Amino acid sequence: TGHGAIGEKIEIASESIPSSLSVDQATGNVIVIRGLASANAYASLFNSLFYSNTKDDFYGLSQRVVSFQVDDGNFTASAVVYVRLIDRVVPPVLCNTKPVVSYAEGDDRVNISSGLSIADEGNIQEIGRA
Repeated sequence: TGHGAIGEKIEIASESIPSSLSVDQATGNVIVIRGLASANAYASLFNSLFYSNTKDDFYGLSQRVVSFQVDDGNFTASAVVYVRLIDRVVPPVLCNTKPVVSYAEGDDRVNISSGLSIADEGNIQEIGRA
């Protein structure tokens, strides 16, 4: 299990690592796999890699890059996976059910916001960001 930024984790199911392979993740989001194994063994290993992030807020983040290197002793190959981060915070929605307010000459003041309401589906509770 390795870590990138705070809250991020790349997990590798250790039981899926063949004994002929070693996996090194000492440098954050770079995974180096060394050794000889069948294509099926590599496929099994690749299917056991998982990304998770316990951060409360992805504000300002769009993606993470995970780099892979495979070294069989003779050749080295590399690939990159982009993890797109989707912020689950739903912004508040401002609704206006009364977009036109009439005011006649000589009238007293007229409430212009009686049709406004705000829906906080993401349970932000405080509207706006500092």
